[in-house]
Amino acid sequence: MKVFKTILRTTLFWLLALVGLRIYTSYESENSNLVHYRASALPESVIQHLHNQYNCSCPNCDTATGNNETATTDETPTTDLAVNIPATCKSFYDGCNTCNRLADGGTACTRMACESYGEPKCLDEETTTGTTTSLLPTASQPTTTEGLNSLEKRIAELEKNHWALVQELQTIFSTPEGQKLLPAPTPVANPAAQN
Repeated sequence: MKVFKTILRTTLFWLLALVGLRIYTSYESENSNLVHYRASALPESVIQHLHNQYNCSCPNCDTATGNNETATTDETPTTDLAVNIPATCKSFYDGCNTCNRLADGGTACTRMACESYGEPKCLDEETTTGTTTSLLPTASQPTTTEGLNSLEKRIAELEKNHWALVQELQTIFSTPEGQKLLPAPTPVANPAAQN
């Protein structure tokens, strides 16, 4: 009898869930004017930037006017924020985006649209300690036994830093204040209580 009740409850639950989902999706499709997401929380300038990116046919899509010059608006700084970042810094924050230096000297950055800009800073641990280590050999740095040994040492450092971070997080979350940051545990049915 308990098995039958469980099957019946489960079936009713899924049936109601599917009917509710169908009603919700029907309501959303009628009221969304064929827009598959809600962007009302985004600032108008961000929505316009995304619209320009989507409709862009030029090679430089960061322009608001359609020409290939860099757009200057009230939100976009006219100077390069990463000027104070040393060239030895492999990973840095430019005030809005996180960037990585490529082996060919270029940079690859996230493309966030920011309303305000923070202070640029280097995110590399090796630049803050004064030592620079290349993570991967480049064309000017041939792969040798010495290069592989330095790469192995760097991997060992990264592993050590990873485990130090894990240990620090465990210490933080073991405190009463850290416990408040954790999500609530999912309740698990107790089979002994069901009898």
